[in-house]
Amino acid sequence: MSNQPEFIMPFSTALYKCYIDETICDKIINWINEKTDTDHMAAFNLVGQISGEYIIDIGTFPELETAIKSNMATYIVSLIDTGRKGSITGFDIKYMWANRMEKYDWNPPHVHSYQFSGVLYLNDWDPVQRNPHPNKAPGGVTVFTDGRMTHWNNHEYRVVPKKGLMVLFPAWLTHGVGPSWNDDTRYSVSWNI
Repeated sequence: MSNQPEFIMPFSTALYKCYIDETICDKIINWINEKTDTDHMAAFNLVGQISGEYIIDIGTFPELETAIKSNMATYIVSLIDTGRKGSITGFDIKYMWANRMEKYDWNPPHVHSYQFSGVLYLNDWDPVQRNPHPNKAPGGVTVFTDGRMTHWNNHEYRVVPKKGLMVLFPAWLTHGVGPSWNDDTRYSVSWNI
């Protein structure tokens, strides 16, 4: 597995994968673990059935904000640049939240508002396969699906959580996480731009 940034084209749109400094992940996990069920819960705005979803005020983790904006600019330029000079500026993170998934938690297939979205996995997490059928994604794996009819493309792309892995994608791209069968906690951060 390479830790170099890469563009993935499993369907007719590209996803961007990169890694950020793991010390940022540790800071956010500590922040999440200090939260209680009444602290800035984001669940009322989100579709998942997740033990802990907490709103993160933009600016709480400046290193994360810098990493997101830098990588998002690279991603957006790769999608729309046609040889023009200059860079993409002026976009803002509109909404950011942290997720703490426990055993049996899940997030149904959904899309986001806004233009672009991303996920940062805060810890390594080994998926547990409850259903042995090879076409079933193990619980806890993020599954991106594009059901549009295209030739020579897949309609599903799976991402196993790895500490520091950031995945950027169009907000309209359907994605979800099946029920977790792992006894370990799965931590992530998501956002919209």
